[in-house]
Order: sequence, then C-alpha cells, then structure tokens
Amino acid sequence: NLSTGYSSSFFNILFGNINATANSEVWLIAGVALIVLVIFSLTYRKILLLSLEEDYAKMYGINVKFYRYLSMILITVVVSITIKIIGVLLVSSLITIPLLTASNLAKNLVQTVLYAIICTEISIISGIFLAYYLNIATSAVIVLIVLVLYLLSLIIKQKFKHN
Repeated sequence: NLSTGYSSSFFNILFGNINATANSEVWLIAGVALIVLVIFSLTYRKILLLSLEEDYAKMYGINVKFYRYLSMILITVVVSITIKIIGVLLVSSLITIPLLTASNLAKNLVQTVLYAIICTEISIISGIFLAYYLNIATSAVIVLIVLVLYLLSLIIKQKFKHN
C-alpha cells in the first residue's frame, strides 16, 4: 500500500526515529558536531559581534558577509543531519524553546548559552529515559519536557520579578 509507506515516511520526518539510528550515523553526527564546535570556538567572538551589532562588526573589520554565511552553513549542516534522527518537530523545538527558557533566567549572554545547553541536555537525556520506560515516542517526550522547563522558567521569572 503506497499510502502506508507515505504516512510512515511522513511520520519519520516529523518525529524522527532515534531508536533506529545506525552506529555509522552516530559517528557522522559526532564528527560533524566536533567540526562545528571547533569552527564555532574559533569564530565565536566574530559571530557574536555580528549577531549583536552588524555595524560594529564592520567597523572592527570583520568580514560580515563571510561570517553570516558561515553561521548559516553551520546551522544548516547541523539541522539537516539531525532531522533524520530526531525529526522536524524536535529540531525546531530544540532550536527555539531552550533559548527562550534560558533568556527567562539568564542575566547575560554567556549565562543564556549555558542555560540553553543545560535545558537541552536535561530534556534530551530525561526524554530518552522516560520514552524508553513508558514505551512512547521519544521526540514527543523530549518536546514535552522542554516545554515544561519553559513553563517553569516563566514561573521563576514571574516570582523573582515581583520580589
């Protein structure tokens, strides 16, 4: 039946299938992650300045066009590799929600990045374990956990705002 294959394929694109990930794909992701981390660590200050204030970046002689494209390429590579494994829903959720969560709690950019990483790691690790033990879709559990963390950050932000 063609429709069954299509709906299964659509489901995998939307939600991914982390449990069906081959060892070679894990190594590919690890290699790409390492390359992206090295490039990002070498260009962090320039990309940061560009993302905060493009005119200052130009004033400091930073090749704005090059670093803008480099940023887009890095993001595109990471997203395209991870979509097959974790799905569109989880990729888009992990790009936006941890950052929003962190921005509710952080006082500066470094804290925002660190809190976003922590939020992402907590969501992924606990989501994988919960999904395994509850026998439900991993991506959906991870998204629910990251949403709960976001809601908690809103509550914390409101509590400290009134004090």
